Amino acid sequence: MTTAIDVFVSDRQFRLSVQNRFAEPQTLPVYTDATLPDASDWQWALIAVSDGTSNKRLAISDGTDWRFPDGNVVT
Repeated sequence: MTTAIDVFVSDRQFRLSVQNRFAEPQTLPVYTDATLPDASDWQWALIAVSDGTSNKRLAISDGTDWRFPDGNVVT
């Protein structure tokens, strides 16, 4: 049985692959207020909210709700 890790020839190659992936800008999944996924399924996940107001464009799941960085719940 092979696993995803078996694909890499060495630990060093695996680490370099991860470093290269995160050396590039990361793209966040984008949702609207109406299409937010269940926060309990995505604790500590970071998303973009396309219909957020002014500075309220990023949100993180606390395991119960999606919250803007100022702590307010995304509604």
